[in-house]
Parts: sequence; C-alpha cells; structure tokens
Amino acid sequence: MELAFSNSLTLSPKLNQQQIQFLSLLKMCETELQEFMEKEMLENPMLDVSSSPAAQNIDFHNWYQNSSYTLSSAGSAKKCSSYDSCAWLNLVKTDSLSSLHQLVLEQLDFTHCSKADIATVTYLIESLDERGFLPFTVEELARMSGISKEQLTFWTISLKQLEPVGIFSYDVADCLKIQLTENGCSDSLAYKIAAEYFDLFITGKTGQLAKKLHTNTDAVRDACRILSELSPYPSIPEPPSHTRYIIPDIIVKENHEKWEIILNDSWYEDYSLCDYYYQLMLTTPDKELLQYLKNKYRHAHAILNNLIRRKQTLITLTEKIVMRQDSFLKQAGPLNPMTMSEIAGEMNISVSTVSRAVNGKYIQTSAGIFQMKDFFKSGLTDSASHASVSSDAITKQMKTLIQSEDARAPLSDQQIAERITSENHIQVSRRTIAKYRELAGIPSTRKRRLSKS
Repeated sequence: MELAFSNSLTLSPKLNQQQIQFLSLLKMCETELQEFMEKEMLENPMLDVSSSPAAQNIDFHNWYQNSSYTLSSAGSAKKCSSYDSCAWLNLVKTDSLSSLHQLVLEQLDFTHCSKADIATVTYLIESLDERGFLPFTVEELARMSGISKEQLTFWTISLKQLEPVGIFSYDVADCLKIQLTENGCSDSLAYKIAAEYFDLFITGKTGQLAKKLHTNTDAVRDACRILSELSPYPSIPEPPSHTRYIIPDIIVKENHEKWEIILNDSWYEDYSLCDYYYQLMLTTPDKELLQYLKNKYRHAHAILNNLIRRKQTLITLTEKIVMRQDSFLKQAGPLNPMTMSEIAGEMNISVSTVSRAVNGKYIQTSAGIFQMKDFFKSGLTDSASHASVSSDAITKQMKTLIQSEDARAPLSDQQIAERITSENHIQVSRRTIAKYRELAGIPSTRKRRLSKS
C-alpha cells in the first residue's frame, strides 16, 4: 500500500549534488565507503591514490572560485543557496539502507511533506529493530529525540498501516492484534486473548483462559489456533545468509588518562587529484575534453572535501559521546543518560544528522566493540537532585529487587515501579518496568511464582 502525506509544508530549497553526496558519505560505514571510493576510482580519471606533490600544492578552493577555468556551464561559479545549512540533511533519501528500511521507504511519498514530518518519520524508521518492532514507548522516543509526543504518536499510528502487516508494533502481542484487525477480527475472542491474556496464551493455559473469559475450552482452543497460525513478527523477507564481520569505524584508546579518537580511515588518506589530468585540463584546446575534465574535477573535488567533512563530523560526535560515557568506557559504571537531541544541540546540527551519522557505525574500545547508537540511552530525572537516572541503572535496581523478593509472593511490575519511583524520586510506570524486564529476559510475576513453587 502507499501512504501519502498531506496537510504539510511544501519544500522550497533544492539540494545541490555536493550536499546530497555528503549525506550519503556520512551515512556509510567504512566498508561501504571503501567500496564507494574503489568504484569512483574506476570511473573518475581525476582521482588518484598517489600523493602527488604538484596536486597537493594546488589551492583547490581558490582555483574553483576564482580561476578562468570555473566549472559552471554558464562560465562563472554558482553560489549555493543561503538556506539553513543543516535543513537539507532532513530531506535526502540515501541509498545505503537496510532491506527493512528500504521496504518501508518504498511505500512512502515525501513529495509534499514538511521537514519536521520527514525528520520524525526517518527517526521512527531507524528506530525499528531487526524484527520490525518499535521497541520503545512514545515517551522514551520523545526523551531520546526531542520530538514531541504528539508528533511521534501520530506518525507511529500512521506508519502501522504500512506493509508488512505488523510493522511498527511494540511486541508480539501488538503484532498479533494488528494482524487480527487487518483481517476484520478486532471483536473476536482471539483478539481479546492477545490484548489481555497473552501470558496465559503463550503458556498454553487454556483452562484458565476459559475461566477468565467465561467461555468453554473448545472456543478458547479455536481462538488459540487462530493466533498460532499468525506470524509473531512482521513478515519481512529474509536476507541471504552470509558471515558478517564487524569492522570498527572508530577506535577509542585511553592514553595517559585522556581519550584518543582514531577514525579507521587511513586507507583513503592517499586519495588526491591526479596531477596529469589536472594539467591536461589547464592546457587542452579540445572543448569537449575540457568540459569532460571539468565535470570530473568538480565531482572529485567534492568527494575529497566531503571525506574531510565526514571525518570532522564523526570525530566531533565521538568526542561528545566519550565525554558523556567516560565512566562506562573505563568500566567503572553504567551508561549515562544521553540523547541524540542533546548531542545535536551541542554540535549545532539536527537530530536526524546525528541519527544518520551513528547508524551502522561501530566503536572499538577497551570495554569491547559497540554500535555507536547503543551509547544513547534514555533516562528519567530525579526530582530531588535533578540528576538523570539511566535506563541501565533502573534495570539494575529492578534486578536487585527481583533477586531479593519473596519466592512465594514475587513482586509485580507495579510494585517494582512504585519502589524504584520512591527510592529515586522519579516517576517510573508499570509499562516501563515490564519493557525493561522483558529486555532483560526476566519472567513475569506469574512465571517466577510457578518456577519457585
């Protein structure tokens, strides 16, 4: 199905090719970037891997702006538009997307969509896990991104209409409910079981289900059969299986109590402009050849500039992350609360820029290799000290409470939420505790009671 966006602003600024290219390079991991540069080397004679002194001594920027060999077809250098330098980052659909992201994006029409809507939709798409679930509540997404809850709620509901059925659901139960609604069974017994008694369904307690639902066991078995025939996850095409090796994009080392950040990109530092073709461009009388070399020069020059810009962006971003997560990297504490919105504000760039920059990137540290996006953790604010408490810290407290609970009367999610709320002066909901408990692989209250009895 196609989802068209309406009641939104029309986009006026047009993207130039260099801006689109920068976003594409920023999105790439090191392996993808290396493949891209190898392809460009084959297609562009202006690119060279040798470090030519003649080429290195050229002031490319001034040559481009001031020389008689200006690269615009009109005979004079064209100036870029003066609109917000970060705004275009929200508008570009890049090629280096996972099959799941691509599957979702192919159904969307951004033609008349506002920049705010595009940023929200892009953020939600990139928040999907590998199963097609959205494993965060609207409140958590709002805290992490800085996007309003109203905006996130609207687009989450809208995106659930896309294919495959069940995409953007919160968990298996939610996925089953969406499939039943799609089949016109929202009033069925199966829907009621998925919505209210999912724990009893997955443990096969048909007798208890019949009692709870005030019906006979045959009706419950039929409803359970219907649920078991549905897909627990959105039916996403399986990618071809292959061994995947993780190559860190960034290496972080501790050197004399200071952090050293190294971008794993030494392989492309030897790229430069080819002096032979540059000199040929300056001297050839052939107009067609001159125009060809001008175009190739412009493209090669943009790539080299954008590689530098990409490196600066990633290093600055990593510096911000390392400063916030110093104790974790020294293996002296959990991850501190940190949102993309906060880092974007410090770097004076958009949240979607940060989201694209961290996507698919890995950082190698003394504590292990981590996905860059894993360093971003939502948190809750202590009303007494105004300090933030991370989700990892809440999970740790939850585990401690469960380990010390009475085996005959395990704590419910609501009781755990109330205790953590009281101890930390923060507001933790039952749903938040349930989510953290499931992510930690801890059984529900009922299952813990049965296993300990």
